[in-house]
Order: sequence, then C-alpha cells, then structure tokens
Amino acid sequence: MKTKHFFQVLIIFLLTFQLNGQINWGVQLGLNGTNISQSISDDYHDLDYPTKLKLGFNVGVVADYPLNDEMGFQSGLLYTQKGYQVDWDALLKREGMDGSITGYWTYSYNYLELPVHFYYSFDDFYIIGGPYFAYGLGGTSKLDATYKYNGNSSNIKQTINLQAVSGAAKAEDFFDLDADVPDIKVYNAFDIGFDIGAGYKLEQFMLTAKYSFGFTNLTPKVSDNDNFDPNDLKKTNNGFSLSLVYFFTD
Repeated sequence: MKTKHFFQVLIIFLLTFQLNGQINWGVQLGLNGTNISQSISDDYHDLDYPTKLKLGFNVGVVADYPLNDEMGFQSGLLYTQKGYQVDWDALLKREGMDGSITGYWTYSYNYLELPVHFYYSFDDFYIIGGPYFAYGLGGTSKLDATYKYNGNSSNIKQTINLQAVSGAAKAEDFFDLDADVPDIKVYNAFDIGFDIGAGYKLEQFMLTAKYSFGFTNLTPKVSDNDNFDPNDLKKTNNGFSLSLVYFFTD
C-alpha cells in the first residue's frame, strides 16, 4: 500500500465518524514493551539471534465513537515505536560460549498506526479488541557491545538507518555489507495486527493495557533475487502497551 493510499483510508475513516457528530476526541501517551516472533531457516542461522523486550512509547490522538451506553469503537492516529533487543545471555548459552557480553543491540521500528477497536464496557471497566493498520516511518539498528573473555575484550559499535519499504526491496538495499556486522537495513512498511486488552475510565481519563500481535512479516521480498524467500527469515511484531488517554469531553 502506498503512503498516500494509507492516509486516504485514514481520512475517510475519521471523517465518517466526525460526520455522525457523536465522536469524542482525546490525546494519548503511553509506554510500549515490544519484541518479535521469528521463524528462521538453517540457511540464515547467522541472522538468528535470541531476542528480548525493548521499551518505546506511543503518542497521538484518539477518537471514541459510542454505539450505546455499553459498546462503541475507538480509533485515532498514533506514532508508535516497536522493535526488539538481542539477548546476549541467551546467545552465549545457545552457542556454548564462555565469557560475557555487555552493552546492547536494539532494533527500533517507527510506525504511524491506525487502530480500529471495538469495546464493551461495564461500570467503568472496558474490554477492548480489534485490528490495527500501521505504516513504517523508518528506524535504526544500534549496536554497542563488548565481549570479555579470559582478561581480553573487544568492542563493536555501529548504527544503521533502517528503511521502511513498500513492496519488494532491491538486493543492493537489503544488506549493509560495509558494516562491521552485516545487517538487514530494510523492513516491510505496512504492518497489520490485532490488539486485545482492557481499560478503566475515570471521568475524562482512561487507562488502557493492550497486547498486540502482528501478522505481517517484517522481512520484505527482494525484487532482483527470485531465490530468496522472505518466509525463511520471518519476523513479526508483538508486545504490550500501557497508555493514558485524556478525552476533551466526558
């Protein structure tokens, strides 16, 4: 999906709510804890790193459309950070290596996200669920780690800008072969997933906790390499968010 098409869908969706006249607007700020699920073939063992949680944030506008006193829809537009960290301890254990690694290797994927959530409320508690549609805005892979063994140490430090691509990537853009540690520098721009969670509303404030799991493979196709199957290097987003929403009207 092209960027302009994504925004066209967004504008039509929000205008439909607005024309009805019942929409309640708010602003949201929250914390993300994200990771990935991955399925990597033996051909790409060198790119198969154990992962762990990475922290990020979400911020944006929220639109609440009540259907009746108990049910309704929530949507909006969020800037949200996803991604993961490489788990050094798990990597050393898996490879049977002695020594230790300190530092970090984090992947940050930035998105513009459109959630479309249905909710059911009882008293001031809410059950929330529905799909999300996100478009990538780029990101970074940051590595700064030191391996220590037997009194010796070595350090690797690098930063790679990640590009969100619509459709297939070119082979020359897929890997950064000039880096100290060769790294994938692209990811699929369009991401679809599902959110499920709960919330509590007190007057004009609403606290929500949601878990998200993505359906879209982050690894894109390669336009000039028919032998590459992105499903051999499959990665999908997942994680939780804890967010506070302030509605301008109760």
